[in-house]
Amino acid sequence: WRTNEEGLRRVANAERILVTGDTISYKKFFHDSPALQLTNFWTDTGGGITSRSDPKIYIVQTATSVISRCLLMTTDPGDLVLEPTCGSGTTAYVAEQWGRRWITCDSSRVALALAKHRLLTAKFDYHRLRPLSAEDVARNPNGTWLTDPTGQISGKATFACKTVPHITLKSIARNTSLDPIFAKYEP
Repeated sequence: WRTNEEGLRRVANAERILVTGDTISYKKFFHDSPALQLTNFWTDTGGGITSRSDPKIYIVQTATSVISRCLLMTTDPGDLVLEPTCGSGTTAYVAEQWGRRWITCDSSRVALALAKHRLLTAKFDYHRLRPLSAEDVARNPNGTWLTDPTGQISGKATFACKTVPHITLKSIARNTSLDPIFAKYEP
């Protein structure tokens, strides 16, 4: 257990302790984390290009969901992605959506024309920047940080991304605001 006796009492009051035989464990619920864990089974990628919003425009075009999953597993925002076989520009398109820089090339003029048209007519979200925190630097000390081209943020910056809230043993055990609630309803 990564908590003290008082924290363990809070976890018990929150009915998050599971006893099975001689073993005591922390009870987690599926909705404690709204994000789904990516596994080795890629059932969420769909296998082919069937979306009307992302139609197949090139003979060997890969689905954006497959490229997106690969980029999210292997890169961080601001990283540089190289695609030596541009094709329809799917990798550049997905990299732009997720805030990655990209370089792509192809020996075919047709592929380059398709990719150029696709990228110039695409709509991408605007990414806001924020100054680096100590946690950012500790998590990635040798990171390739960004600079704000507008000059509003001096020094290095990173993307202002939404975080996924998680209910953890630590968050329950250290939450002293639960004590008055337990005292009132479970004297």
